[in-house]
Amino acid sequence: MASTGQLEIRSVADQVYAALLQRIVSGDLPPGTHLRQEALAGELGVSRTPLREALRRLASEGFVEFAVNHGATVTGRDLAAPESVRAARLSFEPAVARLAADVRDADGLQALRRAATDADFHLAVAATTANPHLVRFAEILWMAQPGDTAVSLAEHTAIADAIERRDGEAAERLSRAHIGE
Repeated sequence: MASTGQLEIRSVADQVYAALLQRIVSGDLPPGTHLRQEALAGELGVSRTPLREALRRLASEGFVEFAVNHGATVTGRDLAAPESVRAARLSFEPAVARLAADVRDADGLQALRRAATDADFHLAVAATTANPHLVRFAEILWMAQPGDTAVSLAEHTAIADAIERRDGEAAERLSRAHIGE
């Protein structure tokens, strides 16, 4: 999102959630991994209370499941499978590009032009919508991206131009083509 100069204050539970989500999505905690709360709390340097809060949040989002008397386990989905990531991107990013063209946040447009990597660009498109939920979904999606895909400056420029001129249809179409539909 656009920088306001203010610090982003995150609770310990939010930080634990982000750390665990990144490990799950990257495959460092593969499906079926039993999440031992005492060990994780020690490893992360936190008490079990924020850890439990983070695990409940991950469970509500389908990343972790709880079983009676067995604790938490990473769900059996392979979130980083390239075909899953591509399908999610095709469903999400073109629609976000269209919305970005409607909102056209000035700070977001500058971030689009400065993006150095493919992930930076697509996160900036989400930020341009000024919708924090879309930004969070984009962050989760790009955590699952197996490595940063090759940057196509010409394609990024065309998408950014369409957003800047408020042409949502073109932004959506160009985003779809960029992903490779």
